Amino acid sequence: MEQLSWEEIEPRYVELAATPLSRDTLPAWLAEWSRLSDLLEETQMRLWIECMRDTTLPERAEQRHRFEEDIGVRAAAFDRRLERKLADCGFEPDGFAMPLRNLRARSGHRGASGGDREDQLRADERRLIERSQALQANRIVTGPGAPVAVSSLARALEQEPARAERERCWRLLAEHRRADRSAVDDLW
Repeated sequence: MEQLSWEEIEPRYVELAATPLSRDTLPAWLAEWSRLSDLLEETQMRLWIECMRDTTLPERAEQRHRFEEDIGVRAAAFDRRLERKLADCGFEPDGFAMPLRNLRARSGHRGASGGDREDQLRADERRLIERSQALQANRIVTGPGAPVAVSSLARALEQEPARAERERCWRLLAEHRRADRSAVDDLW
C-alpha cells in the first residue's frame, strides 16, 4: 500500500462516506472500513519498523514521512467523517455498545474541522519522536577500548559490581550526553 498515492486510496473512503447506512448495509460497511484501516495501519507500522531498523538511512525516514503526510493525515480526516457517520446512524451492531459510546463521546467534542489541526500535530509529534529515537539508536561511545553502544553502558551502570568500572561507564555517558546536548536541544 505504500506504493499507492492518495488519489488511488481516496475513492475507497469516498465510497464509504457515500454509502447509506442501514441495518442491512452496516456489517459490510464496517468490514470494509476495518479492512482499509488495517491496511493503512499495517503499512504505517511496516514503514516505522524499516525506519527504526536502520536509522542511518534517510530515504527510509523520507518514505515514512511521505506516507504520513500524503496519506496518513488525509485518511485520519476521512476516519473522523466516518466515525461521525457511524455515531449518527442510530444503529448499534451487537457488541458495539461501548465502542459506539466512546466514539460518540470522541466525535462529539471535536468540531467538523477541529481534527485537522489535531491530525497535523500528531504527525509532527510522531516525527519528533522518530528523530529522538534515531538520535538514541545511533549513540556510540568511544572510550578506552572498542566503541560501545550507549545502551550497553547504561546496563553496565546497573549490573557491573566493580565501582571503578561503573564510574568509567558513567563518565563516558556524561561526556556523550554533553556532546549530544545541542542535537537534543535542537530537536525539542
